[in-house]
Amino acid sequence: MPVRWLDERVFDDVIQNPVFFLSFVGALLLTAVSAWQLRGQPYRWWVWAALAAHTAGFLTTMAFNIPLNDGLCRMTGPGAAREHFEHAWVAWNAVRAVLSAVAPGCLARALVLYGALRRPRTWRRPPGPGPAGNPS
Repeated sequence: MPVRWLDERVFDDVIQNPVFFLSFVGALLLTAVSAWQLRGQPYRWWVWAALAAHTAGFLTTMAFNIPLNDGLCRMTGPGAAREHFEHAWVAWNAVRAVLSAVAPGCLARALVLYGALRRPRTWRRPPGPGPAGNPS
């Protein structure tokens, strides 16, 4: 059986696998669990922002990228496919890429704030004059 320029079966076999599914859905689910567990914490809003970004990225993928992939697989030639799909694909992929970068950035900020709140405050200023001889 000859393989078309982009065979849907080959494409789906490469992309749709357990590792991809685990990373795609797992990030969303684990962020949701974290957001739920951190309710009441002062840094929880960063985790909720990450959850919103993950959810928006997931919805973008489901509403735009997957239908574009399906349409791309039905095209008969690379020239027609590029002309028909390139602009929409690049635009929605850029949206998804930004959301995918914002989510871990928000989680990293929450983690930094968590560490700052857990760090003991042991440093104390020594007694005596402050900078430039001013008393403190």
